[in-house]
Amino acid sequence: MEQENKNKIVNPKGTNKEFPLTTLGVAEEVLLSIDKAGGKIDTKALSTSLGIKGGAFARKLSSIKRWGLVAGQGMLSVTDLGKEILHPLSDEELAQTRKSAFLGVPLFSELYQRFKSNLPEDKTFIAILVREHDLKEEDAKTILNIYKNSI
Repeated sequence: MEQENKNKIVNPKGTNKEFPLTTLGVAEEVLLSIDKAGGKIDTKALSTSLGIKGGAFARKLSSIKRWGLVAGQGMLSVTDLGKEILHPLSDEELAQTRKSAFLGVPLFSELYQRFKSNLPEDKTFIAILVREHDLKEEDAKTILNIYKNSI
């Protein structure tokens, strides 16, 4: 048992970011750039198209993938979910597809099952994220803003 604990890898607080760091709206703006390029684009061309690079580009790229709107490494392509957001058949379908994207993020799905749209006070919600999900306070505040803008 003691040997098992020694071999267990412990991540420092906040290093496991399995959630988008931008709102779905920002991800949809990036998605539009990919759509204008024909639904597929390499990351360098996307960076040029958006006029951003470095960490800001990495955050947007990571976020749009975590929202489930694009897939790929060097060459990105729009997923079926992304296509439904770009080209909805109705306003109702767009709303449902956005909800699917939101609930497709495991952290948001878990929080939604627990709170729906009845969130506790901001400081309580942030404390829950820090304590129960091992997030840094800064990331917890980001999640709070994204969550509020998405529900």
